[in-house]
Amino acid sequence: MIPLIEYIKRNVYIRQPGSSLASQKFLEAFNRNNCFDPKIILLHALIKYPRWHKEISLFPYLNRKMFKQLRKNPKVFFMLDASTEGFSTIYGNTPFFDILYYNCKKFHVPPEKIIFISSNMVEEQNLIRYNTEHGIDRSINVICFNNFEQMLFNMKKETLPQYDIAFNP
Repeated sequence: MIPLIEYIKRNVYIRQPGSSLASQKFLEAFNRNNCFDPKIILLHALIKYPRWHKEISLFPYLNRKMFKQLRKNPKVFFMLDASTEGFSTIYGNTPFFDILYYNCKKFHVPPEKIIFISSNMVEEQNLIRYNTEHGIDRSINVICFNNFEQMLFNMKKETLPQYDIAFNP
């Protein structure tokens, strides 16, 4: 994957992370399944915590050149990372599906180029329900993983006694 810098303009909705557990898991999955392509570009956007509403325009916060690539280059994807939370996109006040489809329609971006990452483990079923209720036949992509569990088990591994270090005089 091609590393990028400064592709998200300063705003209250999303930020450009250096890396995240979600992006690392994404890369691991690509490598594990032998589908890694160095020409793939992920425009990784990590959510911030503003008041969300259905008609927020996110794509104007992308660098203009990268936004054009998102629309035209089949190897460029927008990844909205909400993996640090388990928000529901159907219930509550985080209408991420509405926001993502709104942006696709308004800015003529194919929904297939959108990847939404969530720690809500039922988000895939929520997307099926959402698409059915809204008559959507070209879907965004959803990836769910338990970020908290991953962090907890990684922390557990790092804090286990290492007998060769601790008990070696």
